[in-house]
Amino acid sequence: MRLEGTKKRELVRELKKQNEQLVATAIESAIDCRFENEVLYLQYLQPSVNEFIFNDFHSQSALDAAAKQIGFAVKVS
Repeated sequence: MRLEGTKKRELVRELKKQNEQLVATAIESAIDCRFENEVLYLQYLQPSVNEFIFNDFHSQSALDAAAKQIGFAVKVS
C-alpha cells in the first residue's frame, strides 16, 4: 500500500469525524497525490472544480486543522 493513499484516507477519516463532509469529498476526488517531507500534495484534473472549497476560509481552516491533528500539512494543485 502506498503511503500517499494511506495519508489521504487518514485525512478523509479525520475530516468526517469533524463533520466536514464537503471538504472530505473534495479530498477524495483528487486524481493523484504524493507525500514528501510531511506534506500531502493533492492534484486535481481541473482545479477550478474544487477551488471554491479550498479558497473558503472555513473549509481551509478545517482542512489545515485535520491535517495538523494527524501530523502533516496539505497543499493543493
